Amino acid sequence: MNPGQIITVPCGVIEGDRPISLHWTFNGNPITPRMGVTVVNLGERSVILSISSVQAAHAGHYTCTAKNFAGTDHRSAELVVKGTHLLLFPDTPVF
Repeated sequence: MNPGQIITVPCGVIEGDRPISLHWTFNGNPITPRMGVTVVNLGERSVILSISSVQAAHAGHYTCTAKNFAGTDHRSAELVVKGTHLLLFPDTPVF
């Protein structure tokens, strides 16, 4: 993704016994409102993650987790934002 682009990622459960809980995490941590990431629940079986303007801080590992009394399942994806990686070469002098 390029900085400033919009991303919307759905996560849904097609079948399974209720109640079902769905939630997104970022790098293993809960997503908070101050991160610039919106999570919208669309009923009991669907949730959407949305970033209105992707920035370098949004790069990382996103996981959607579905859970009910029978167990837990998850799907993950890595968000790569162009221009966010700094390459350092330890033996190269910096001027």
